[in-house]
Amino acid sequence: MIAMLFMAEEPTAQHDAEPLLSCADIVALLKHFLPQAAVSRDDVIKQMRVRHRKRLAAIASAYSVQARRLE
Repeated sequence: MIAMLFMAEEPTAQHDAEPLLSCADIVALLKHFLPQAAVSRDDVIKQMRVRHRKRLAAIASAYSVQARRLE
């Protein structure tokens, strides 16, 4: 339950720095910072930002589709 609480609270706590932080991002960061990390910190941040760009594109696309349906 503590892990679930952390996953629920962390996006809110980090909203100013990373407004699109998701549970998948947190898992990737934890994989990096916990022992036996397979990738560098910079690689994890780059991967997270790529996911954020894709997420923003998906959000924009969804809004665009909704707007066309309302016309």
